[in-house]
Amino acid sequence: MSLYEITGRLAYLRELIESEAISEEDATDTMEAILQEQEDGYENAVKWIRDIEAEIEAVKAEVDKLAEKKKVLENRKERVRDYILRSMQASGQTKVKAGIFTIAEKKPAVKYVPSVSVDEMPPELLRVKKEFSATAAKEWAKTHGKSPYFHEELGKAGITIR
Repeated sequence: MSLYEITGRLAYLRELIESEAISEEDATDTMEAILQEQEDGYENAVKWIRDIEAEIEAVKAEVDKLAEKKKVLENRKERVRDYILRSMQASGQTKVKAGIFTIAEKKPAVKYVPSVSVDEMPPELLRVKKEFSATAAKEWAKTHGKSPYFHEELGKAGITIR
């Protein structure tokens, strides 16, 4: 029986108890049986959660392996490109027709790199990102109480499994 069905049975039993349509002894016996089924359902659900967690870990490991493989392939591709560029530069070529491909040397892009500390730079060279700080809001609420600038919302309830 699913946890959904068990919850429905518990709700129905509560209605019977409140309307006194069932004796106290029968209600106790039935409640114990339903609660045992519920505990079994919880145990099975937690086992399923553990199985899903193991699968997640396996997927994470595979993602890590694939990311490493991607990095290796990208580095290999870059080494081959550098090899072609060095070969073209050594022979003085800037454009080469190679079968169905045309390879052309491209001039490097200009990069702007800071020479001094960010503190020494004029403000027009700096980018400031403004964003809400939940940590600062929590501190504000502790000292000032309610605020016209933010409000509290409850997050999603959860369970702890040990």
